[in-house]
Amino acid sequence: RTDARTPSFSCMLYSLKTTYQVQVRGDVVKFKVKRRVVVADQYRRPTRNAQPSVSTSASGQQLSSTPQMPQIYGKQWPELIRGKHGVEIVSDHDQDNGHIRFSVVLGEPRTITVLVKNCGTQVVTLQRFQPRHQSQELSFTDEQGAAQGQSLLLHPGGTYPIQVRCLTTCNGHFSAVVFFEFTKEPDEPFSISRYVAAIAEGQLAKDLGPSAPFQPYEASLQRLVTVITEEGIPPDSSQKNELEREIPLGTYQYPKSLKDTILLGPNASASSSWAAMRSLLEAPLQAENYLQKFQLLLHLEEIQMEVDIRRYDMQDVTMVQERGLFVLKVPGVAEKRPSVLRGDHLFAHLSSERDHSPLIQYKGYVHSVELEKVRLGFSSKLQKKFVNNLKFDVTFTFSRLPLQVQHRALVLAMRHGLFSLLFPSASCHKSLFPGPFQPRWFNRKLEANEEQRRAVTHIVTGMSRPAPYLIFGPPGTGKTVTMVEAIKQVWTCFKDARILACAPSNSATDLLCQRLINDIAPRNVYRLIASSRDYREVPADIMPCCNWDDEQSSYVYPSKESLKRYRIIITTLVTAGRLVSANFPPGYFSHIFIDECGHAVEPESVVAIAGLLAPMDQETNPNGGQLVLAGDPKQLGPVLTSPLAIQHGLGTSLLERLMLHNPLYKKSSGGFDPQFITKLLWNYR
Repeated sequence: RTDARTPSFSCMLYSLKTTYQVQVRGDVVKFKVKRRVVVADQYRRPTRNAQPSVSTSASGQQLSSTPQMPQIYGKQWPELIRGKHGVEIVSDHDQDNGHIRFSVVLGEPRTITVLVKNCGTQVVTLQRFQPRHQSQELSFTDEQGAAQGQSLLLHPGGTYPIQVRCLTTCNGHFSAVVFFEFTKEPDEPFSISRYVAAIAEGQLAKDLGPSAPFQPYEASLQRLVTVITEEGIPPDSSQKNELEREIPLGTYQYPKSLKDTILLGPNASASSSWAAMRSLLEAPLQAENYLQKFQLLLHLEEIQMEVDIRRYDMQDVTMVQERGLFVLKVPGVAEKRPSVLRGDHLFAHLSSERDHSPLIQYKGYVHSVELEKVRLGFSSKLQKKFVNNLKFDVTFTFSRLPLQVQHRALVLAMRHGLFSLLFPSASCHKSLFPGPFQPRWFNRKLEANEEQRRAVTHIVTGMSRPAPYLIFGPPGTGKTVTMVEAIKQVWTCFKDARILACAPSNSATDLLCQRLINDIAPRNVYRLIASSRDYREVPADIMPCCNWDDEQSSYVYPSKESLKRYRIIITTLVTAGRLVSANFPPGYFSHIFIDECGHAVEPESVVAIAGLLAPMDQETNPNGGQLVLAGDPKQLGPVLTSPLAIQHGLGTSLLERLMLHNPLYKKSSGGFDPQFITKLLWNYR
């Protein structure tokens, strides 16, 4: 301001806001800063100066499966195809990079013409042309026998035609590299080459053909981009959330130095950081390095997830504006390729500005997902700029929430000293059940199955405590049935028992709920579902006992006191993090059951334990809680992306680690110790 009046803070804030330099949310003012975007791929190092190879059919259709010319010509190819001394090789079917391609129909011969043209001012002699690496379906002919070595003169402005014929009864690509050899006095001999290919493809190949030119996604990852982000409009948070958040959830960002270490690689001059990382990764997992090692593994996984999500980047796509939202078509979203949920966000920028620096990108929040369409909330700035058929480049992201709750779980596990659960060494041999256990079985089939009866008995009596009790076996042997029976027996035998039942996926968690409410009144069971889940996917029979509210048409999250009315709470492992945030009193949950534990990474299982279960201690907590894990370590484990994380144990579940490395769970000459572990043998499928 140049006049005498000094602007107030609110005036300055208003100006910054209206010029889109800050975003104001409540008491928080967020400045829009430039940041550089770079990702680090742990699988391969990009080849320097590598150019994407693009193959195109005669119709202009991209052919990702087209074989390239023999690799022996790779570095020499630009020089081989260059016109020299005014001589050019041309065809109506020319493509980029010295390629000549034409399509053929099965059983019908097709002939095209390749012209040798002398565009110079002096006579040139064509000594011969020679096809190499020639498919038998291709044949080359000419009038004066140049193919057989008969030389001929090309006068200035003259042309010489060569016929290329293809006849095939099979679909495929039929090719040859053709060398045209010339002399011109008094210069040295010279040659010009072309890659000629005939393409026969059926309708299926055309239907499955790519919709855009292929470009290795790695090629775009190494370009440093400075971006300015325009904040979008998140979906309405109309859900009723009374569940306390007494324990904060940190961001747990990975250190920038770790990404630099991966980018530089093991052979860099400053490889001490790589050596330190490898030293921690290769060290055996133990209580002393538990937090540091798993944090490093999760950081490595996140860094690779940043790379892999870029596979789904879209270029030159259009959106439709409907009632203040933008509708984007995302092929594959229904199959979770990529996984997009309500509340997630993605970034879009104008295709015409992709090479700008700084790049202005718009953050769009997902309001809903409908088959292959995603409805997005972008800033008013983009809404004002939008016109129909405006083209965008779209970059997807992933939710960091699962990573954050896993990091916090590791910290809480160390803070609460859960080593007797994570690295058990013995049992206290104290039963929770007075006298002999003589149950009334809910599932009468268990009466005939000794292994299942024995597992339920040991779980109810709690004789393994503080060590977890493990149930494993091949598919179809009744692991979930055994766990459900054990939950019902604990619920029946201990009127003060508080049970948390979890599984990695919604489907597995729904199954637990469905089996439990067959014998336990729904008023005693509460299925807590994450807000990102589409309510239409929730099975109808568990709707009465879940947190979907029909009147509000949204999920609700009752307060801690309200949840205490239910003796059994069922959630996925990640959603159990909400219960951790609510800070239930120590020892509130007497039993925690994790089904399909083999499908979860260990930190994910710890989410449902750390901060929720107080392990048994003979002196300080003699009635401590019981942890039960069920699964099959031989089935597919968790889905991971980082090769370093996979190699160094993140793919090993808590169930599998205990079975592999803990003496309590190892098989001896007399079999497994039933006090700690049961292998189910009878197959019911």
